[in-house]
Parts: sequence; C-alpha cells; structure tokens
Amino acid sequence: MTPQQFFDLGVTLLREGQPQDAANVADALLMRAPDDASALILRAEAAIELGDFANAVTFARTAYTVTARKNQKLAAARLAALAQSQLQNDTRAQIWLRRARQFAPDTQTARAVADDYQFLRRRNPWSTQLRFGITPSSNINNGSANATSPLFSPFLVFGLDRNARSLSGYAFSGGIQTSYRLRETRTALTRATFEIDAQTYALSNTSRSDLRAEYDASVALCRARPDLALQETCLAAVTPVSAGSDFSDATLSFGINHRQILTAGAQPTDFGIKVGKSWFSGEESSYFVDASISHAWQIDDRNSISAMIRGQKRSFYAQTPDVDTTEISARWSRVRANNDRFQLGISLRESRSDTPDADYTSVIYSAGYDFSKPLYGLRFGIDANFEQREIDYSFFAGGPREDRTLGLKMSVAFAEIEFYGFRPVLNIDLRRNESTLDLFDRDYRSVGFDLQSSF
Repeated sequence: MTPQQFFDLGVTLLREGQPQDAANVADALLMRAPDDASALILRAEAAIELGDFANAVTFARTAYTVTARKNQKLAAARLAALAQSQLQNDTRAQIWLRRARQFAPDTQTARAVADDYQFLRRRNPWSTQLRFGITPSSNINNGSANATSPLFSPFLVFGLDRNARSLSGYAFSGGIQTSYRLRETRTALTRATFEIDAQTYALSNTSRSDLRAEYDASVALCRARPDLALQETCLAAVTPVSAGSDFSDATLSFGINHRQILTAGAQPTDFGIKVGKSWFSGEESSYFVDASISHAWQIDDRNSISAMIRGQKRSFYAQTPDVDTTEISARWSRVRANNDRFQLGISLRESRSDTPDADYTSVIYSAGYDFSKPLYGLRFGIDANFEQREIDYSFFAGGPREDRTLGLKMSVAFAEIEFYGFRPVLNIDLRRNESTLDLFDRDYRSVGFDLQSSF
C-alpha cells in the first residue's frame, strides 16, 4: 500500500466514525515523514474527534508551519481555532481564525470564517483592540502658524522662536484597549476596561535644520558679547535644539462601563467612569477622573438620536490649577435608502480653571457621511466639525480671546485589500484654528495609514 493509499484509508476511517484508527494511521505516516502536512492535519482532526484538544492544537500548528499550500494552511488554522475554542482559549482561537481568513479561497469561505470569529467575540469575556500608525504631520508640536504675535497687549509684538511655531515631522502612535466582561444578564452588561495610548515624533529634515540654524545663530550672538560672564549667562538661556521625542505623550487609564436597559423596549443606557494618568515628554503630566452617561433613541427604522453628558476633573503634577470640564452633546443619525449613513451633531463644552486660557466655553457643530458601497474598491467616510471657543480672559492676550476651529477628516478604506482580516485605511486630517491672538493660529495637515478589522 502506497503512502497516499494509506492516507486515504485514514480519511475513510475518520469519516466512518473511527477516530482512534485514523489517529493510528496518521501516526504511522508521521513516523515516516514528520513534516507531512496532510498527515498532521488528519492527526489534528482525529485528536479533535477524540477530545484531545491540546494535542490537536499542536498537530494543527505544526501543519500550518510546515506547509506552503494555501488550502492546507486554511485547514490547519481552522482546526487550531476549533481546538483552542474547545479549550476555552477564545482569544487564541480568534487569532487562528484571522490566519485562516488570510487563505480563504472564496467569499463563502471568508464569510464562514468571519461568522466563527463573531461567535467567539460574543462568547469571549475579553475584547482587545490594537492601534498603531505612522503619520506625516505639518504640526507635531501644536505650534503657531505665524512668525510673530502680540503678547500681553495689542501693542507689544514679539517674534516667535522656532519651537513656538509649527514643526513638521512624523507621528508614531500605538495603543491597546482591552476590556473584560464582569457580568452579563438579559438587561445589563458590565465591563472593566484598560487602555494605554502613546505617541512620539520625529522631526522632518527641514524642521531639524531650522532649529539648528536658530540655535547656532543664538550661540553666535552670545559669544559676540564682550564680557565672558555675560556670554555664559546668555548661553545658559539659549533654548536647546528640540528632538521629536520632546513632544511625546502617553495616557494610561482604568475604568468600568455599565450598560443597562432601564425600561422594556428601550435602548441601553451607558454609564462609564475611568481614572487615568498622562505623561508629556517622558515626565508625569497630569491625572484625571472621567465620568459619562449616554443614551440612544431609535425613532424609526432609519433615524436615531443619541445624547451624552460627560464630566472630567484633571489635576497636574506641576503647580498648575485643576481643570474641570463638562460637556453635553447630541447627535442625529439617518440611514438612507442606499444604506449610506448621515449624521449631524452639536456639543456644548464648559471648562473651568484658575488658569486663564483653560477657562472657556465652546460650542462644536459636526457632520458626517459614510458611504456604504465601495467606489472602485474604495469606501469613503467624511467628517467635518466647527468649534467656536470663547475665553473671557487670556493671559497671553491680556484680555478676551476667541478661537474658531474648522476640521475636516476623510477616511478611505481599501475594501478589496485584506491582510489577516485587516484592511488598510487612509486617513486625511485637515484642521485650521483662527484666533484673535496670532500665537494660537494653527494649521494641521496629516496623512496616514491605519488598519481596520474586516469583521
């Protein structure tokens, strides 16, 4: 009997409900060739039928590693996912399903893998999202768009050093958001959450050259002074050349989220609270408590309204007054006949602090449109917002200050490109802040890629 005939015998035994005999056949084939992917897959299937899920994972993982054939990688990955799910390792099973999706030969198989993934997502008490990206940006330091600005009085105009003006470069961001289902009933769901986000930067060659040139010019002016003591005093006051990491930031938070259906037939109400800590330029910056309540009302099959109340108290490690922020927002959403989604929103925000420029009120108008069908393999989403901020007294202006911020974001998802269940998304972000004080005029332009789950 040839090895192929012996393998076919093992497959027949498995189909006839004799998994132990099929396992014996697979073991004999693996004695002859330990990297025989077909035999490894047969052995994994037999182990699953025998309830030996731990060994099923081992055989399926080995098969996935040794084979280069797509159909065998698909089969091995799905078997590994099934075995891990039987061991209650739902997160590992989900990872294997993403591997299986990569080798799905057709839409039907890809959909079946996605359905299995969704089942595990509902069952798994853990839910985790990863974020990462590299984004070129015109303003990594939140700098002014102007070279000069009045300060403290309309009659005192100062030149802004290069650090105070916008610096172009690259943003490197990453983060993880994970939650654990603590309790679930027919009308309520409670989850504990953990989130960390970090962002650092690299200066562009142009910005780095500008900073170096300004530093060299300042040093030359100091050294031109006739007295050595004056030179040393002047040099000590020269701002060092900044690095992109000087503008890095990170935030870590823990929280509890509770969803509750308060009345029969109603949408759930969300209650959330979290505590967190922020860093800037590698140093502890602030800590905060954030609480929110939100609810949505389904008006009919196509229209819904949502509202949210949110409050935050932020305290700083430096001797800086606290900032207390309250926000009330509402949003109307409509699904059109072609399944496109249109949204309009408004937010009222009040920030109270003894720090003058952090004490303000603002109103934010927003609109969004998401296209349901791809156009030439691209799925578009557009969001626009306008914020009007009123500051009664600005320390830098020496009086009232008004800011007007217009933002436009566009996302372009590549619907026909997929990598392990993720699709690339091009994000374009344009923002312009116009202030009555030139120091706070801002221009932001960034274009970057992100990854979005396909299911």
